[in-house]
Amino acid sequence: MDAWEALAVEAQEKVIGRGKLTNLELDAPGSHKDVNTVLGPDGSEQKVLRAAMPFGRPGHGEFGTYFVAYARTPEIPETMLRKMFLGGPGSGPDPLLDYSRAVTGSLFFVPPAGFLEALPES
Repeated sequence: MDAWEALAVEAQEKVIGRGKLTNLELDAPGSHKDVNTVLGPDGSEQKVLRAAMPFGRPGHGEFGTYFVAYARTPEIPETMLRKMFLGGPGSGPDPLLDYSRAVTGSLFFVPPAGFLEALPES
């Protein structure tokens, strides 16, 4: 956090791709927002519901954020993660990783109820 807090607000906004006080998207190529936007084959932005929850164990010096992304198909969050860590066409990895460290992750598939109801009985 020391390196992040040492950045001027304008520099933080360029890393994130949003205004710090307004939360409005900025035109910031290569920003966290830019790198984590997934486009479909037709160029439309793929929808993702994102949620984040801070956590901490102060006595152990552990602090961080649980991040959850819900999408229609697993390809969308998988693409986000690939772009975040490896970069993509025209962009490098997520610049937020210069100030944070990903520790672990999981991917879960939750089928729709109709899919489960259509399974053959064994």
